[in-house]
Amino acid sequence: MNTHPAAGNLLVTPAGLRAWPKMQAERFAEARELTGAELGAGDLGALRDVRERTARALDRAQRVAPAVLEVAWDGGAGSRAEGR
Repeated sequence: MNTHPAAGNLLVTPAGLRAWPKMQAERFAEARELTGAELGAGDLGALRDVRERTARALDRAQRVAPAVLEVAWDGGAGSRAEGR
């Protein structure tokens, strides 16, 4: 759930939260269904919590994921680096 588009963090005010489905409406049907919803402060708090929990879970998953070996060849020599 990208709530940090170029326009800024959309989970600061209820008005920003209501703007998010409008921005995403062409991408997926669920957002189109929310474009007319009366989203308020309670919804905003719940979504902030979901965003924070999701970010923590993704961070943990990346830390325990195995490293990926990246190999490059420049025509004369090779190099390798581990990354995530």
